[in-house]
Order: sequence, then structure tokens, then C-alpha cells
Amino acid sequence: MNEAQPVAPDDEDLDARKAEAPAIVDSAGPEPTVRIIDNFAKLTDRERRAWKRLEEQPSICEPFQTLFYNEKWWEQFGRARGSSARILQIFIVETGSEVIGIFPMLRQKIAVKGVPVISYLQPLGADNILTELRTGLVREGQAHAAYSAFISYLQTRYHHWEVISLPAGPAEVADLYGKVSVPHPTRPLVESFCVPLEPDLASFRSKLKRNIKESIRKCYNSAKRDNVELVFRCLRDPEAIRASLPEFYRLHKLRAEQTHGNHHRNVFGEEYARQFIDALAGDPETSGLRLFLMEHQDRIVAARLGFETRHAMYLYYSGYEAEFGKYSVATTLVYEVIKHSIEAGKDTLNLSVGRDVSKTRWSPHENRYDWNLMFRPTMRGLAAKYAITSMMRLEYAGYLPALRLS
Repeated sequence: MNEAQPVAPDDEDLDARKAEAPAIVDSAGPEPTVRIIDNFAKLTDRERRAWKRLEEQPSICEPFQTLFYNEKWWEQFGRARGSSARILQIFIVETGSEVIGIFPMLRQKIAVKGVPVISYLQPLGADNILTELRTGLVREGQAHAAYSAFISYLQTRYHHWEVISLPAGPAEVADLYGKVSVPHPTRPLVESFCVPLEPDLASFRSKLKRNIKESIRKCYNSAKRDNVELVFRCLRDPEAIRASLPEFYRLHKLRAEQTHGNHHRNVFGEEYARQFIDALAGDPETSGLRLFLMEHQDRIVAARLGFETRHAMYLYYSGYEAEFGKYSVATTLVYEVIKHSIEAGKDTLNLSVGRDVSKTRWSPHENRYDWNLMFRPTMRGLAAKYAITSMMRLEYAGYLPALRLS
């Protein structure tokens, strides 16, 4: 239902199914074990249920850790690129019969003139633009145990790598990451901004700062003064979302072309990006994909993609008509999504990753993740460290095209 309302290939042994991880210091009870699954089709019903339980925890307010998102991502991006095969590696961490962590990763050999030189392991989501947060999925209160077991396994039992891009690690594992890896040379920190919601709108408004309250009031009053009647809609039906996606892409492109304010990339100028969103739109009930619209006289003037999880709403990419910028339609749209989320009983609105004033003005809670690289202490690993960190810095400075490795 859509809602509308007026605004007020490798021959190595991959299937190490039951290899035990070394004992870890913070383990209580059974020592964690780690096993690898190399195909989504090999996940058992028990493992799928365990994944689902982890992704539905109250602390999970991003869509990128879900089983559905990762399966769809692998379907589109898991195929070989050139002569480099991509190999799925899902690391499952258990204590006894309980799954406490899932780390979906991919391994590929980086080749030079067709000759494999480096084996590289990284989280699923290595698309550079679509997957905004690539972190492990762990049981609440078990982050350190899960990440410790995972890293211990990589160091002592898993031998198919020279360099690893570790999953973005939450604050609980910062000390662990500091011991075994080095910060990403250009983007060492990922920040996610989450706004706690209240049971009702009045309670939420009472906790807002005075300046944001005044900004919201001006948004509505300026539109009313010019007889601009804005209508908010949340699309959650496959056909409706797909029908409006071209208009969303147009508005997103317009925003990227604006010369004032923060620079925004036209993410969906790439065909593969549109194909991936279309795949998620095909089953919004499972993917959680939503399209939020602000309309004036049946004309879409602002739009934002989002995801609905069990406990939260996640705001993704957006766009709007420049001529309606004077009414701050982007801010109005966010506020309408807040109202919609409160009515839906959500606990959190995630404003996505990346620091800017459009997020910090809502006084959000900031989640900080470390993004680190781990290199094998061998000659090849040290050579990889020098080559990859140097290339990343050149890419960041604009001297090289995006590597799409990290």
C-alpha cells in the first residue's frame, strides 16, 4: 500500500565448515568457532533464521547487513571482473549452537597483465557508492567476542590473503583493530547519524533545539504564503516505486548539478546502480525499500529513497527541484518522514553516513566505525601495503580513477 497525506572460479579448499577459532580472552562459556560458507544456496534454514534474528535486533538501523540485501548484491556484483574471479566467503561465528556473528566477505585475486599477484579479502558491498556501511552483523553485547574470533581465524586458519579490508568496526572493537591493522589511508572513519524517536510527535518536538523548530516552522509557512500545497507520500508498492524511480533519478541528477552548497555525486548516473535499485524495488516488503515523495499539484518536487527495518527508518539518496529550494523542501521531506516513522512505531531515524549540517542539526546520536586494512606480514603482504595505500591516496587526490577495491 502506498500512503499519501497532505503536509501538516578457484580450486582452493573453500569450505572449511567447522574449523575452530583460537581461544579469545573475552570469551565466556564455549569458545567461539568459525566456519565459512561459499554460496548463499548452502545456507541452511537454521542459518537463515539466525541471520534474520540478528538483523532484526533493535540496534540494527541500516539495511546493508540484511540477508536479502547481501544476496541481491552478490547476484549483481559477484560475477568475475575481467580475469579476476570473485569468491564468496561468509564467515559464521558461533558459541555452541548460537550464531553470534556473520561477516559476508568476498575474495579476489588482483591481477597485473593477467598474472594474479595479490589475494584480497573485503566485505560484500564493494561498490563504492551504493553500500554506505559495510560492517559485521553481530549479536548485541557480543561484538568484541565475534570480531575477536573472526580476526583470530583470519590470522591463524585462513591463508588465502595478502590484504584484508576489515568490516567497519564499531567502537567496541577499536582496541582490537588497533592491534592488528592500520587505518584506511584516506577514509579511516565512518560516521552514522541516528535520531532517536519518541512515541508521539509532541514528545519528539519538545526535545528539538529551538533553531530546528524555527527552521521547520519557516519551511511550512513560506510554502503556505505562496499557495504551495505540499503533499507527502510514502511508496511501498513495487509498481508504484518503479514508476516514480525515473523522476527520482532526474531530481537526484539536478541536485548533483547544483553549484552551491555541498557537492553531491550523481550516484545513479551509472546503469549498474539503477539496476541494483530496481532489483530491491522488485520486493520492497523484503528489501524494505521505500520512496518518499513531496508533491505539489501532482508534480514531484522532492524525493528520497529510504529503507524500513523492523525498528528504524533509513534515509538514503535524495533530490529536489531547485526552484522549490526556497521552501526548504528537503528539510520538510525529512520532517515528514520523521512523522511517518513515529506513526509507524519506529525507534530510530537513521540519516545515513557522512557528516554535514543537514544531519547534525537534528542532534543525532553519532555511531563511529573504524575502517582498517590488515596486511599479511610477508614480503608480498608488505609490497601490497605500499602499493595499495599509495594507489588509494592517488585516487583520493584525483590522480587515479576510483579503484572499487575498498
